[in-house]
Amino acid sequence: MARLERAIDQVIEALPETMKASSRVCRRAGNQEGVAVTIVAEVGPLSRFRRPKQLMGYGGMVSSEDSTGDSVRRGAITKTGNAHLRRIAGEAAWATSIGRRCRRDEEAPEA
Repeated sequence: MARLERAIDQVIEALPETMKASSRVCRRAGNQEGVAVTIVAEVGPLSRFRRPKQLMGYGGMVSSEDSTGDSVRRGAITKTGNAHLRRIAGEAAWATSIGRRCRRDEEAPEA
């Protein structure tokens, strides 16, 4: 594990400055370095996207829509974008949620 973590650190150091900035943003959001590096590898510089909605569309994490006349029906996510990005973002969200729950349980006073 230590050898792989050192290799990830070396890759981060070799990134262009714009991608290093994106990696720092991902890590600041509470994700591990491996997750941050994967997101940056899949997306590239986050500055490519003007709005979060564009990034979500790139990852296929937007709802599908079936529109007919005045009727608009939204469905499940489209899954038409980058599958690897979608998977790693889902795992990061899940891990963050579990981490928050664990910290909350640790801080709870015993009855």
